[in-house]
Order: sequence, then C-alpha cells, then structure tokens
Amino acid sequence: MFRRSAIHLPADRDLIVKKPRYCLHPGEIRSTSDGQFHHLDASDLARLYGVDMSECVIAKPIRAFDRAASYRSDPYEDLIQLRPRREGDYNLFTLYWLDGRRHVIPGTDVPDAMTKAGFGGGSVDALDFHAAGDDRDYQWDTAAHSWKHVTPL
Repeated sequence: MFRRSAIHLPADRDLIVKKPRYCLHPGEIRSTSDGQFHHLDASDLARLYGVDMSECVIAKPIRAFDRAASYRSDPYEDLIQLRPRREGDYNLFTLYWLDGRRHVIPGTDVPDAMTKAGFGGGSVDALDFHAAGDDRDYQWDTAAHSWKHVTPL
C-alpha cells in the first residue's frame, strides 16, 4: 500500500516574483556638499531612491580595460537606471507622454531629469503631465487616447 505524505505547498500568493523595474549601479561618488568620497552599495541606493529591493537587479561594474564591454548590449537597458548622484538628491519623476508612453527618470526636478535623460526642449510639447516618484496610478486608455486614473489595489 502506498502512503501519501502530507506536503505543504505554498499558496499562489507566496509564489509571486516581482519583475525587476530598476537596475542599481553601486559605486563611489564624491559629494558636492562635503567633498568626501562615499561608497554606496545596492541597498543604500534602493533606500535613497525609495524603491523596493525586490524589484531591483544589481549591475556588474565594467572594467575600464574591457573594451568589448562598450559594444555589448546591456541586458538591463529597459530598466530604470539608478546611480549615485553627486548632488545627493535622489528624486524620481514619472513622465506621462501624449502617445501613451511612460518614463521614470531620476533628477533634482523635472527639467533637470528630462535634460539628463536626453529629452530636448521640444519634447515638453509631447508631455501630457508628470508626477513625483515612480507613479503607477494611471493607465493608458487606447480607445480614448488619454491617461485614466486607476485605484491601486
């Protein structure tokens, strides 16, 4: 006779693995306020930016002598890149575009973040609105071609 043992399997909610949203780039930075060098590890960066470590991957440092590294594609290029900032300001801003795209970028304020992300002055005309932080309270409505506020769960 075959006896079945009791095996505890985790509930479905326990099996949820968060998809990475952020790529952390730990490293040293020279502070503009005190002129000293500070090393920020991955957990420091996640804390400073106010993001959940479970949604992060940590980038491997590229050595200066590794020429081929500059030609390789970055497997994390679609993630939000978070690096140490000299100014010590770790704000994130969410940009909602008129065509339904959404970008989360770091910066001191919205114009600074847009400039550092490579968006030129003319891109402001294509911007619908912006929000502080990594805002996920809006979804693009393809039928109405507009952003609709959704209530987070």
